[in-house]
Amino acid sequence: MAPPGGPLRIPPSTAPFAAGLAICLACGGLLDAPPTDWTAYAGCDAGADCELPSEPTNEIRMGMVFGDPLVSAALREEREIHDDAWVRLNQRMKGRDEIQWALAPGSPPSKLHDALTGVDPVLADLLAWSAVRGASTGEWGSVVDSEVESVCGRGPLRLTLRQGRALGLEVQPAALVSLSVAESDDLEPKLAALREAAKVGDTEPDLAGTVLAASDALPGGRVCLFTEGPDERTDLPKLAERLSAMLGPDAPGLPPMSDRRALPARLARFYATDFEASYDALRFDDDRDLWDSLGNQDVLTRQREYVRGNIAHAFGSGTAIRCLQVAADPAVGEPQRTGCAEALEQRRKAE
Repeated sequence: MAPPGGPLRIPPSTAPFAAGLAICLACGGLLDAPPTDWTAYAGCDAGADCELPSEPTNEIRMGMVFGDPLVSAALREEREIHDDAWVRLNQRMKGRDEIQWALAPGSPPSKLHDALTGVDPVLADLLAWSAVRGASTGEWGSVVDSEVESVCGRGPLRLTLRQGRALGLEVQPAALVSLSVAESDDLEPKLAALREAAKVGDTEPDLAGTVLAASDALPGGRVCLFTEGPDERTDLPKLAERLSAMLGPDAPGLPPMSDRRALPARLARFYATDFEASYDALRFDDDRDLWDSLGNQDVLTRQREYVRGNIAHAFGSGTAIRCLQVAADPAVGEPQRTGCAEALEQRRKAE
């Protein structure tokens, strides 16, 4: 059980944990019900008689990876998120060579992770690795927004224009266009695409600044056009500051960090910043699961699915990258190694 001041965190460096777990696995007995979080697997001291607390479930393994039983508790409650997260974890591990770039200390996700000192450490993991979906495409990427439209996302979090505005960042309009439009000398189609991308309601913006094209082509032969000027979606200190204010332990409308809903609720608030209206009025501190909570606040089904899918990806991608970090660091603690066992075995077989 979590202490009043915050979630229970078990030091991930206990050597007895490995011996205790091995003895438990050899005991051969089963409890009547599976344990509620992974800390139950540390309950057998070396040499003690004990019963096997069941084979670790997927949500228990993911909790082990992050060293936080609240991850297990959250995923157990949000079953649709849990099932999708496990699928996405396996997808990321199968394409692990494409995401190795994100682990480098100088990569934008790694630097954002280091800057996120104002949020829970596990939330920092989930946020920093949430936009890692494959090979690096530089500063820009193509994302599907809450209106089910493919748009340009910028910076390590691949923030859309609406998300950047909602976070109070200075942003520049950007539009996802075909390579032929990007390479054309005709400026009008480019300006039309930018005006449409930057439209707020029925008001078309007056564009200023030189129109530029991102240097890296995106999947499908598309390119991000954007107007030259300051864009704080790539300003890591500013981005970390705004995320900390919105998602920190004392942020209103969110459950305390000791609550099983704390992590998914904060991710839901982050992704809801892409909604066209009223994201800032949403509350996530009731006792419903996220799907019902959003529905009770009149959030459209497509927007709920957008939030659910992105949260699942954050957990899946975050788990995959933590497991790659475990594989690279033999000194990492036993809970993390145990949680990553299946993913690492898949990697070993593939190699």
